[in-house]
Amino acid sequence: MPANDNLEEQAAEIAKALKAKRRSDQKLENQLIGEGDVVPLAELIDLEEALTRFVFISDGSFIGDLNSPNFVTSKQDWVNAMLASSDEVPSKRNVSQFDVVQISKLWLFSPERKTVQTHSFKAGGPVFINDPQGRPALNSWRMPCREDNPSDWEARIQIFLEHINFLFDSQAPRFLDWLAHIEQQPEILPHTAWLHISRSFGLGRNWVASVLVRLWKGNVAANVDLPALLNSGYNGHLSRKILAIVDEIREGGGEARWRHAEKMKSLITEETRVINPKYGRQSIEYNSCRWLMFSNHIAAIPIDQGDRRFEVVYTEKEPKEAQYYIALYKALEDPLFIRSVGHYLRMRDIKDFNPGQKASMTDAKQQAIEVSLSDFDEYARLIAEHWPSDLIDVKDIKAIFSGYEDNGRPTAAQHHSLHRANIRRYLKRVKVSEREAVTVYVIREHEKWNGRRPFELKTELDRLQDIKHKINSREKLDLYVSDKESLGEKFIETPSE
Repeated sequence: MPANDNLEEQAAEIAKALKAKRRSDQKLENQLIGEGDVVPLAELIDLEEALTRFVFISDGSFIGDLNSPNFVTSKQDWVNAMLASSDEVPSKRNVSQFDVVQISKLWLFSPERKTVQTHSFKAGGPVFINDPQGRPALNSWRMPCREDNPSDWEARIQIFLEHINFLFDSQAPRFLDWLAHIEQQPEILPHTAWLHISRSFGLGRNWVASVLVRLWKGNVAANVDLPALLNSGYNGHLSRKILAIVDEIREGGGEARWRHAEKMKSLITEETRVINPKYGRQSIEYNSCRWLMFSNHIAAIPIDQGDRRFEVVYTEKEPKEAQYYIALYKALEDPLFIRSVGHYLRMRDIKDFNPGQKASMTDAKQQAIEVSLSDFDEYARLIAEHWPSDLIDVKDIKAIFSGYEDNGRPTAAQHHSLHRANIRRYLKRVKVSEREAVTVYVIREHEKWNGRRPFELKTELDRLQDIKHKINSREKLDLYVSDKESLGEKFIETPSE
């Protein structure tokens, strides 16, 4: 290999590594900014300021700071932080002398001290609220300051609007409405999340995340590892958040595809959320967190045909020239640019935005749905459309899905496929012989069959038994799909009422 070619390869590898390092550093910076300032500085304060500013939280003996509502500390840590603040008070031993007493101690013993039972979060709510359990609470929400907007804000936001249009194409106006709704009505949780899928890396989606964490500093969960969040059960990262950003998600194929499906739906729409930090006490918050997800895979998350929650955008665009991204990140360093974007979103007309409206069925979403479908979905569809009875027992289901009879429960992936095909389990096991009872699923006429007794279901199941010894259930289904007459007309109609 020529020496020059070797040097070029080395230079390319170095450039690639540096680019990955910059992106990693920026994601970490976004995460820290999104959390807001969490470490208080030692200060000199007097008792009057302390009484105005601090709140005693009786559950766990914590201290809340109205100047930094996202910061809650233990009483002892707060006392230590306030050691520099003291005052002279008349001595109890000698009225002509004075004792030096810590402001923290004077505050703790003052009858004017503000006290609540717990702390919580309710976007758009007042300083003091009742948490979802009705307990008096300190609300850690504060409205972002949107004062001192530059007079040329319309010119400053053009680079932001241009980039959103570049990423979202025809869906850009709807995405901007969604962002503006966060700014204008943070207390109203919409029923939709956004998934942006790109075939290419380096489009500048991380720049959008960088803008949003600065726009709602302290209230954005950036760089969320969604699978880890769903697996661990620790969700402290979501506390006090009105937006969560997932930089890359791919749930994979097979059974793993649907393992988190229901949990993900709950994350988007649940009204309240128990916050379970890895270290610290649990709390309960009102859920105001929207979700913005980025991926480079069309099979990023499982989406079924009846989905109402995910707005999906897919682009095959390639990154623009380097100068374009230099201009983007230069704007990011300008505080007036962030103020301008905030002012624009606050002023944007969103009267036609309906937070309760279901997500649109775009071509991109339909493609994602088709990729999400598995062999289990196809077999469940065939069962729903062609199985020659309203009932099917679990052995037949397992044989159709797996190729062999098995009286065990369907796997999670198989269960989701049955659910999407509207095939539901009968509440009781049905005794089919002296020694055997099976689980039965209702394919059609759910209300009718769920109102029947188990022995009546056995009668219907017996109608299929005379051909079971000839072929297995998967072959039987395939045969019935291809030629219903081959199994006999007696299997086409179910027993009369």
